[in-house]
Amino acid sequence: MQSVNMKTEQCIKFLNFIFGDDLDFYEEFAIHLSDEEQEKFFDDNPDFMCDFPVKRDKMYLLKDRMFRGILRKIGKCEGGRG
Repeated sequence: MQSVNMKTEQCIKFLNFIFGDDLDFYEEFAIHLSDEEQEKFFDDNPDFMCDFPVKRDKMYLLKDRMFRGILRKIGKCEGGRG
């Protein structure tokens, strides 16, 4: 039974990843990159976070949990998933 629960959790995580937004991806993966790796990631993916009101030169703010919470609230107000 535990194996079924584990597979269900994995499926849910995968679906959340696929249907998640850029902020979800950032919190799950990119936040753990070094500053240099994050800069390269943002350079390589210029459309990343384009749905959120944060400019490219202020991406360092994404490391702040409170700032990400504000972005989520803005997303909800604008009718997105947030």
